[in-house]
Amino acid sequence: SIIVNCFRTAGFGTLGPETAEAGPDCASAVHEDEDAWEHLRSVDEVPTGISFSDYVNADANAVTTEVLTDADMLRLVGSVEGVTAEDAADDPAGAEAPVPTPGQVMDALDLLRHFAGAHEGTEDALDALQTYEKSVRPLLTKRTQAKITDFFGGK
Repeated sequence: SIIVNCFRTAGFGTLGPETAEAGPDCASAVHEDEDAWEHLRSVDEVPTGISFSDYVNADANAVTTEVLTDADMLRLVGSVEGVTAEDAADDPAGAEAPVPTPGQVMDALDLLRHFAGAHEGTEDALDALQTYEKSVRPLLTKRTQAKITDFFGGK
């Protein structure tokens, strides 16, 4: 009964005395909107020749979604840089990307730091980037053990 009442309150179901009491009167709301429109028209806030119906339905014919055909989907997949539709079908889904170079990693960190620095309230993001950089930096530099002879110049 709770679910039925919720649906009735939301306007689903047959009209009856319970539904009329539970839901708002939509007809009166429309009349209130039209009255407000006429008030705006009387104070010259609305251009002449535009009705309330025109205002409400201004975007009724706007295309908001589009169904893609198979050919469109293949063209979109094929338009990915360097990937053809045949390549996309041949590659396994689990193919791993190459490991980024140290320069690419530092460039990505700089880009993220620049983005976070351009916005207010991103101190946590900047702290997280600094922590990440500290943990990754040893992996980015190739370290070899120095020999004792490296510190003495030859004569």
